[in-house]
Formats: sequence, C-alpha cells, structure tokens
Amino acid sequence: MINRIKNIVKSWTGGSAPKSRAVRTNSKGIPWFWDIDFLGYKYNDRDFREFICNAFGMNPHINMVVPRITDMQSSLPRSFKNREGEIVPFEQVDKDLLKLIESPNPVTTRKEFYDQIDQYFKVTGNSVIYGISPSNEDSDTMRALGMNKYAELYTASIVDVDIMTDNGSTNGIPVSYQIANAKGYGGSTVTIPAKDVLHLRNTNIISPETNYGLSQLFGQQKAYTASNFNFDARVNTYKNGGKHGIVSPKGSEVVMQPEEQEAMQTKFDSDTAGVHNFGGVHVSGSPVDFTRISLSPEQLKLIESLPSDLRHACAIYDVDSVLFGDVAGTTFNNLDTARKRIEITATRGGLRIDEALNKWLIKGNFGLDDLLYTIDAKDEAREAKVQQRNTDAGKTQIIGIAESVAAKSLSENSAIGTLQQLYAYSEDEAKEILGL
Repeated sequence: MINRIKNIVKSWTGGSAPKSRAVRTNSKGIPWFWDIDFLGYKYNDRDFREFICNAFGMNPHINMVVPRITDMQSSLPRSFKNREGEIVPFEQVDKDLLKLIESPNPVTTRKEFYDQIDQYFKVTGNSVIYGISPSNEDSDTMRALGMNKYAELYTASIVDVDIMTDNGSTNGIPVSYQIANAKGYGGSTVTIPAKDVLHLRNTNIISPETNYGLSQLFGQQKAYTASNFNFDARVNTYKNGGKHGIVSPKGSEVVMQPEEQEAMQTKFDSDTAGVHNFGGVHVSGSPVDFTRISLSPEQLKLIESLPSDLRHACAIYDVDSVLFGDVAGTTFNNLDTARKRIEITATRGGLRIDEALNKWLIKGNFGLDDLLYTIDAKDEAREAKVQQRNTDAGKTQIIGIAESVAAKSLSENSAIGTLQQLYAYSEDEAKEILGL
C-alpha cells in the first residue's frame, strides 16, 4: 500500500523530476492529501499547478474573467479611516505604513500588489503575503513587542509554499512557512515565521483538516477541461480544414482528363488564391459548378458550445457573460445590471483582502488599533444626486435658486441647504454657485 501511494506521488511530480512543493509527505512517505474519486473522475484538492496551468493558463474564458475582476478590485478607491469610519488624512498616518501601502516593494505598485493577492486567491484558493523587516533599532524594538514594521511586502504562489506545523501534521498550528523562489531573498528558499506571513485561504470542506484553502476551480475541472478541448477542436478545425470547396465542369456529361483537371487546378489557384487576389472576381471561360465543403455537424456543435462555456466560467466567479462578448439577449438594461454585479463581486473580494491586511499588518504588526485601510463605500444615493446636476431640470432649478438668492427672495442658508440636500453639493461648493 505504501509503495502504491509513493508511485502515485511519483506520477504527480513527473517521475524523476523534482517533487512539486505542493506535495508533502509525512515520515512514512504517506502524502498529506488524497486523490478523491467522484463517479470515476479523479480530483486532487492540492494540485494547485493544475488550476494555474490548465485553468487560468490554458482556458481563454477563465483567463479573461479573473483579471477583469481583480483589475476592478485593485482599482477601487481606498483610504485610511478610523474605527468610526471617518477618513484619516495621509499626514496623520504612520509614514512607514503609508510608504509600504503605496509601494509594497521596490518592483511592485499598490495596484499590482492587490492584483496578485486576488488572482492567486481566485485561481488557487490561497494567497500568501510575507513581510521583510528592516534591520534598525526601531524594528528591533517592535520585534521585542511581538510586532514588525515591515520595509517590504511580497506575495508567493501557494505552489511554492510548504506549511510547517507544531506537530508535523496537516491539522497542526502553522509555525513557519517554507517558501521557494522567494522574492526579496534573491529567489532562494527561505523559512519565514508564521507571524510574518498572512495566508488567505478559501474554505476547504473537502480536506478540512489541512491548512490549505480549496480553489473555486476544484469542482469545475470537468467543465474547464471540456472547454479547453472545445477550443483545441476549433483551432484544429480551421488549421486542418483542408479545401473549402470543389469546382467542377457544369453538367454531369462533361468529364475532364487528369491532365485537364491538373491544368485547371493550377490556373484556378493562380487566379483566385493568395493575398493579391483578395476582393477580386474570377471570370471563368466555361460554365462551372462550385460545391462548398462545410463543417461537419459535430464541428459546428463544438463551436456553438463556446458561448455556453463562457457563461459557465462567468457563473463560477459571479459575473455576467454580457461583459465578455456574449451578445445573446444583451440590452442596455442588463448591461448596466452586469456592470453593477461585477463591481459588487470585485468589492466583495477587495473587502476580504482589506479585512485580513488590517488585522495582520496594521493592527498586528504596526500596532495601530484605531486605523483601517479599506475600500471607500459607494454612496449610490449621492451619485444619483450628482448626476441630477447635469440634467436640464437640475440646471434650471440650480439657476433658479441662485437667482432667488440674488433677488433676496430666498435666504442664503436655505439656498445652501437646498443645494446640499438635492444635489449633494458641499457647503463650499454651494456658496461658490451662489456667489457668496
């Protein structure tokens, strides 16, 4: 039994190739995870390379949907706030924290950093962030208090991570993370204490005893594999499709000799094929028939299934396919609804990241209990009032309010209050409009 399991592990890691860091065994050589057989189809909840390479890397739909969501998430406006939700000006924020948020490391912007966190999470169900501390007196003092003022933050692919626990088992408490190809350490393999690592993970009900999250793509392996085959079939259909049709003499009684057919083929190719003949019209010296060789019903079915594959990929990540070129049934109304839906999905993912970073980084390592860095809440009611300013009715009413103040028929305070209530102007903006 032990040898059989070892052979399975060997097959996962490519025989004599170096063992994937996503595969770990205990002292007896038994892997910390198992193949799960659902109705004859093999799943492996720890095969993170599968999700990165075959799903995100090979499937055009997933590769299109995930970056679109994460790009929106990382572009959402964020600000520092206190626990009451009031915005904290940058000049009042710890300068080291502010610098770290704006530029997590020398080669990554804030947007890129949030992109990486979200993409790793959405594809593998895990996202690993680790901090590197500067060597100075301030950092030494912080470390003595169980905190760290990191100088740099980096992300790591879960493929390159081994979690070391207090009892050496999958259900133990993590004490350190062994990270291969570690950025910030010259690409070497390093062991980082668990307190210096933030590990976001998706709920794993397949293997709840592990410290690894479950990818959203885990149960979708059949779907994206079939979709990949559909794309391959479509490419091969065009690449190996051969001739598009048959030209033959008009009338069944006409029979060409082989040399006549060959001469006609050469002449026809010369007159019709190639870029230089694009858009031209070929004039035949004798009556001919053209029979088009169309795609087979099976080939057409494969091509027709691609929109269905796109809708399935969008359903995985809770977005509408109309945003990704699915024009069937698209209207202005459902397009607007689709944009709101993807924004909600992106915001939900961003808030998950913000909550984790606030707890681990700002409170846990910088020791700032009354500070949060999070997405600015979208006030749709206020936005509607702002948009109303530019309508004909809005412009007319605003001008009327200003004229009433000038004619002394409306008090300044009443006018300011009306502009604030109806059109969401600030007090200063309202005074400027009224010429006060």
